[in-house]
Amino acid sequence: MRGMDMVGKAFSENKAAVTNLVISAAAMNAVLKHIKPFLESGEVKRKGKFVIGTVSGDLHDIGKNLVSMIVTGGGFEVIDLGVDVPTGKFLSALAEHPGCIVGFLPC
Repeated sequence: MRGMDMVGKAFSENKAAVTNLVISAAAMNAVLKHIKPFLESGEVKRKGKFVIGTVSGDLHDIGKNLVSMIVTGGGFEVIDLGVDVPTGKFLSALAEHPGCIVGFLPC
């Protein structure tokens, strides 16, 4: 998480490129694969649920996947609705997971 924070800060200051974010996210994803069983075991107290998806008309998922990895690493259960998600699917997820945090990623 610290590494992603550092790369994110560098990116926001125009000191890093999108490729740096993607490579860092790939490294973080590799780590998350190893710690995922621990996160799902119940030994780590979850902070809540985070529903995420890209809005209808957006077929890109790089940003969504980056956010999902960071949020998972932060202790949230992520419900990924995918790309090009219609409003109704977001509303259904809200009804199914009351009290969740929602992340909409636009075009």
